[in-house]
Amino acid sequence: MVKFKNCCDMANEKQMQMKKARRAKKFAVGIAVVSAIGVTTCIIMALEKGMELHKMCRKKALDVVEKTKDTIQDKADAVHDAADHVAKTASKAIKDIDKNASGVHEDIKDGYHDVKNDISKTVENISNDLKKAEK
Repeated sequence: MVKFKNCCDMANEKQMQMKKARRAKKFAVGIAVVSAIGVTTCIIMALEKGMELHKMCRKKALDVVEKTKDTIQDKADAVHDAADHVAKTASKAIKDIDKNASGVHEDIKDGYHDVKNDISKTVENISNDLKKAEK
């Protein structure tokens, strides 16, 4: 009887293990099905979100390009204005130098004639003094 009971216990135990295995399989299959549904949903949502993300990234990139173009144009305008100012200032300085150079040239020319006349007068005075001294 003990052997029979042991056999029955072992059979029951084996049935319990098989039930647990079936439950575990069902549970695993359920998890797999739910996971597959979740993954599929995530993929669909990710594709949808990816499209939205793509649109958002594209819009941001276009905004950055537009802002960069505006900044470059502003900087180019500023450089152009600065170069124009420098050109005008340099041109005025060159005209002033040319005008001053002309004035200096005239001053040198006038001074040369004055010195030449003074030397001529001095030579004439010395010559007259020497002639008076000889007499």
